[in-house]
Amino acid sequence: MKVNCLSVIQEELTDKGINLPFSRVFELFDAIESSKKIKQKFSELCVGDIVLWRKNIIPISGDSGHIAIIREIKDDGWIRVFDYSKQPHSNEDCLRPGSGEGDMKLILDGDEINGFIWSKEIKKTKMTKVLGISPQDLEKLF
Repeated sequence: MKVNCLSVIQEELTDKGINLPFSRVFELFDAIESSKKIKQKFSELCVGDIVLWRKNIIPISGDSGHIAIIREIKDDGWIRVFDYSKQPHSNEDCLRPGSGEGDMKLILDGDEINGFIWSKEIKKTKMTKVLGISPQDLEKLF
């Protein structure tokens, strides 16, 4: 099985008894986007929540978005996440590509989440819909 951000998060969730029936991030995003359980405000997010986004144009194979678990909520939209990625976030604790923790920033308009900045160093900025959801709510949906 190919290791990617979704497979790593699925493994973390499976260890908690939560099974996600998806092979790509965009499928999960599309499945939960209209749920009343999603969080789109920074103030609603909690440690342990899942954050994810999807690409606007989905390639036939490969990266269709990204998913991570929040490990810490900081100030001004900054969060510490656990994920698998090719590029490092700020304040990494691992080598990339690979799994580990690092800091990224959610772009806010007031309390609304409108996108993300990958890291202070890379400054990969993306204005896109970002969803948050608790593992417990994911479990209820699937």
